[in-house]
Amino acid sequence: MEIAIENSDQISIIRARGKIDAITVAVFEDAVRSVINTTERQNILIDLSGLVYINSGGLRVILAAAKIQKNSTRLLALSGLNTEVMKIFSLSGLNTILPIYSGEPEARVHLR
Repeated sequence: MEIAIENSDQISIIRARGKIDAITVAVFEDAVRSVINTTERQNILIDLSGLVYINSGGLRVILAAAKIQKNSTRLLALSGLNTEVMKIFSLSGLNTILPIYSGEPEARVHLR
């Protein structure tokens, strides 16, 4: 798994590529926590367009991040989920409680 982090227009973007599984979930969690802890008052976009799989641990990380952001009056959005990753979000019900956008431009509009 690869993680890239960038800041653009008051939005922190976390880009995940590959698989978030039992072996890589800790790396993903560390990256997300780092962004949350170092970017005061910034909204977060998690770009999953390069992701091919996410396990329940990865879903937990995203849900926890969304809760932290909400409690801090900041926003979190997801973008670029492929069909297989979207199925996982749908089966877990997270697609009904997290803002998910087809692409980064739509997510950026939500986060501004």
